[in-house]
Amino acid sequence: METIQTTTRILQADYGDCIFFSLTNGTKEYNILVDGGTDHTYYDFRNRRNPVGPLKELIDGLIAEERHIDLLVLTHVDDDHLLGIKAWFEDCFPSQNLVENFWINDDISIKNIESLNNDTSKASSLIQLLRKNAYKYENHIVQGRQFIVDDLCVIKVLAPSVIKHNAISEKIAKSLNNNAILPEEYKMPIKILINKPWENGSLSIENNSSIAIEIETIDHERYLLLGDASVKDIMKGIELFHKEDSLPICYKWIKLSHHGSKNNFIPSLLHMVCTETFIVSTNGKYYNHPDKDVIAYLIGKTKSNIFFNYPERCDLLFTKQDYIDYPDLNKRIVCEL
Repeated sequence: METIQTTTRILQADYGDCIFFSLTNGTKEYNILVDGGTDHTYYDFRNRRNPVGPLKELIDGLIAEERHIDLLVLTHVDDDHLLGIKAWFEDCFPSQNLVENFWINDDISIKNIESLNNDTSKASSLIQLLRKNAYKYENHIVQGRQFIVDDLCVIKVLAPSVIKHNAISEKIAKSLNNNAILPEEYKMPIKILINKPWENGSLSIENNSSIAIEIETIDHERYLLLGDASVKDIMKGIELFHKEDSLPICYKWIKLSHHGSKNNFIPSLLHMVCTETFIVSTNGKYYNHPDKDVIAYLIGKTKSNIFFNYPERCDLLFTKQDYIDYPDLNKRIVCEL
């Protein structure tokens, strides 16, 4: 069996997600783009000298190299995942040759795993643009489905459930307006945080509807891209696809749900999965992600590395005591995958 080679780019997408994942087996390439970050990820007028954002640089590079995106996944319709794609499609709508497949759960509700829906005001203009251009996309992305990419991988949908997917069609997305100060937990040492009782808050309907996927290559390397999905749905999805496997299920890397939010994590997840590297994709603005409670468990209860696509977030996240208590902390905080 030929070994599958993979490359991963976690683009700087402000407080959002934009992930480019590529698989090759020597003769065949399969490229997956998950989410588009904020609109600044595509074109950033704040930077007068070089307004081209990392998403546009990626797309322009693929075109120049005569490559394409085999699968574009919009996990859900929050601004920090949607607007980069929206800005791209409004600037230069891609051909189906450039983006062969697009997953976006739209405004058609479903009764079971065979059909599905979602629509909000933030996504409506993008969906209208897709339909205006007669662009074919897949909108039946719910827990339990899987897609086989010949000779490369299997993509397994862990979340959302049908019920949570359908709930998004009943809600108009809220505007983003949260400028919270740095949380007190950032000043607390890891050893204190991992001994506190764990409490989860509620998730928004948008986040509950988020797509989460597992990619498994034909040589059995696994990756988790969890969007902003519910941790309970994620765990149910893992159980669904790994009924016969012993725990924990090992992954090359895991992109944390909702940028490391405490509401999308429970400590028992670490009994179900293990990984070389957890990925935190955010600059921390607006929502102060990641929650240090989550990072504390990853540092204190695993041997995994943690990747930050904005390394400067670590300067705020860890205390002097953390570096004393965990002498290998500097080595475990990585900026490359």
